[in-house]
Amino acid sequence: MVLFNKMNKKSVLVVMVSVLLTGNVLAVPKLSGNYIASFTSNCQATVVYKNNVISDIQPGYISDSLYQLKITPKSTGFSGTLVQSGYRERGNNIRSNTMSSNNTLEKSSSSNQSGTYTNTATTFTVIGGSKPSEYNVYYGSIDSSNIAHYAALIRVKDDNNTYNNSVPNKCAEQGTLTRQ
Repeated sequence: MVLFNKMNKKSVLVVMVSVLLTGNVLAVPKLSGNYIASFTSNCQATVVYKNNVISDIQPGYISDSLYQLKITPKSTGFSGTLVQSGYRERGNNIRSNTMSSNNTLEKSSSSNQSGTYTNTATTFTVIGGSKPSEYNVYYGSIDSSNIAHYAALIRVKDDNNTYNNSVPNKCAEQGTLTRQ
């Protein structure tokens, strides 16, 4: 019988180190209510060489998003459902008149999605789409009901918007959640 999966082992280790160093158990804040979420992604450009000559440039990708996020926790408080609606600006982060005409920033596109989430003392994971998105997280202000009013998030991800069917770019994505 497996008592802890990989994620639980990591969480238990964080709590044990916190208790040893500070004498306090690291509390896991709850996320609940309406938040404004702001995210920025910056993806690496990639250069392809053939015979020591540049043969292709995968221009990279930038994206800024602004969402209203409704988070409804389950009774345990550390997982539940979320619904987001908002806008995203995106485009390539290298412009060239020799690349496709699709290499400029696009106007806002609306986005409405729903999914589930889990959070620990050090992670916030959104489950929706093809695979979970796990962020490292720091929580800000926490009220007397243990609800976080602010969270700062960051992760490394593979961009699923590739140029000329090349290898996906590696992207750094960071964001904030601010409770309303």
